[in-house]
Amino acid sequence: MASPAQGTQNDNLASLLDSWKQICVEGFLDDLHAYANSISDVQKEALLARKNLADRTREFKRQEPETQLEGIRALLKSYQSQIDALTTRAKQAETLVLDAHARLVQLRDPSQQFEMLHEELAHAQEHLQLRSDYSQLFAERRDLEQQLAQAEARAVALSEQAAQASSETQAMISKAVAAATQRASERTERVERELAAARGHLRELCASHEQLTQQLLAPQSSDQDSRNIEGLLSDLQRANQRAAQAEHNMVLLREEVDKTKASEAKATAARIRAMEEHMTKQVEAHAQQIRSLEQARDAARIQNGKERDLLAQRLQAVMEEKAQIQEALVQRSDYAEIKRELDVLRAVEFAGDEMESLQEGDSSSLESQLVRRNHRLQDELATMRATLADAQRSSAATQLEMKEQAQRISDLVTKNTHLEKDLLGVASSGGHLQSDMKDLIPIVTGQRDRFRARNAELENSLRTQNHAMTELRSEIKRLQADNVSMYEKVRYLQGYGRHQALDAPHSPTKPMEAEEAYRVRYEASIHPFEAFRDREHTRAIASLGPVDRLIHMLASGILANSYLRWVYVGYMAMLHLIVFFMLLEAGHRVAQV
Repeated sequence: MASPAQGTQNDNLASLLDSWKQICVEGFLDDLHAYANSISDVQKEALLARKNLADRTREFKRQEPETQLEGIRALLKSYQSQIDALTTRAKQAETLVLDAHARLVQLRDPSQQFEMLHEELAHAQEHLQLRSDYSQLFAERRDLEQQLAQAEARAVALSEQAAQASSETQAMISKAVAAATQRASERTERVERELAAARGHLRELCASHEQLTQQLLAPQSSDQDSRNIEGLLSDLQRANQRAAQAEHNMVLLREEVDKTKASEAKATAARIRAMEEHMTKQVEAHAQQIRSLEQARDAARIQNGKERDLLAQRLQAVMEEKAQIQEALVQRSDYAEIKRELDVLRAVEFAGDEMESLQEGDSSSLESQLVRRNHRLQDELATMRATLADAQRSSAATQLEMKEQAQRISDLVTKNTHLEKDLLGVASSGGHLQSDMKDLIPIVTGQRDRFRARNAELENSLRTQNHAMTELRSEIKRLQADNVSMYEKVRYLQGYGRHQALDAPHSPTKPMEAEEAYRVRYEASIHPFEAFRDREHTRAIASLGPVDRLIHMLASGILANSYLRWVYVGYMAMLHLIVFFMLLEAGHRVAQV
């Protein structure tokens, strides 16, 4: 939407155009051409009349006083007719001047409109600079996002590996505890079986002892019985010794079992506590690193979001300004016609010294405005360079931080590798490696599928980014073409003051040359940018050497005329035929010789 200031500018431009249309420049130029055509004949007649009058005056001075009285009347009539002719010419000139004054007094100074147009061209250049800065910052932001995505992927992989290692460690610890418990229970059962066998043997001994006691208590009289009793007593004594030895062995076995249970329980508990503490420390360290990486990622996302919002606001402002400039350019599309009419009016020699002073004042004001605008653009360029330096420093800091994060991630990978090796060593000592590998296969398969899905997402994102880059490159090429066109127009406006100094009016004593100059300037001002290109072409030709300039003149002359082109083609064909026949004849002569 246009602002009130722009509406006022458009109204001023419309009023300026209306004032120019009310002048009726074509009719005014027709009057000037008619008057210019009659000036030559009138000046010739006036010159002849002055020469004739001078001759008659000299003859009158040579006459005798008596004859002078008779010829003085004719001489006075000649002077009177010359005075009347001069008076008529003066009246015609005064009428033309009054008519021009009556038409030009309604005009307004168009320098302000030209200044606004020049400022709009400068704004367009600023827009191009902002677009280039935005594309550069967007590319840097895209690189940072890619690095951040890589760091996030590495952090997720590390967290998954840590979780997997923790689960594997817990499983191995539980298996080791179960194995130790099973071994202790088997040993306890073996000891209990031995103890039960010893108790059974003790019961047998007790039974035999009671039997022997009964036999001893029974009345015996024979020697055979005495010998049997002695044998039984000896057997009883040996049985008692074996029973005492068995009880002693049972006590020792119980003490050994208790000691073994206690030592195995303590060793297993200590090993389990050490492994749990080690794994807990590693998991806490991994969790702390993952939290720090997530905090860095969130900070980078927030910073990128702020920069993206700021760039979007700046781009929106620049696009609005560009739309306003385009609307203003559409409304001022008749700039070339207005300038041509202004150049024609300034070239016409009707206002004398007052018009020359006005032209000098306009030229100096335009040049000073261009100088001020150049200084302001230099200040803005310095500001933009400082902003770019700050952005580069922030980018360097971000890259350094990303390098530190990459170093930390590599350390984590190294630690994780050592942890996996330790876990594999613990697994191999338990003899359950084959079952662990079978348990790891689904985990590795799921991780592979996740990586494939992530790879597909990254490929889609890469294709989207490539498409956006192609569109931005086409937009940059179009803006570069617009920039070249605007630079040509600015160069033309900068040379406006210098060209204006060359447009001074010619001497009124040469009417034919003045008319030719006016006609040439009028034809050249129809297409000012074409005239500017012609002047640049002439300057380039003038910078060539004499030989190159002569070759260029000959080539231009031949190519500009169709008749000369055909003559040149015929001449070259004839020359080639002559050379061909001469070579053929020389070869024939050589063959004859």
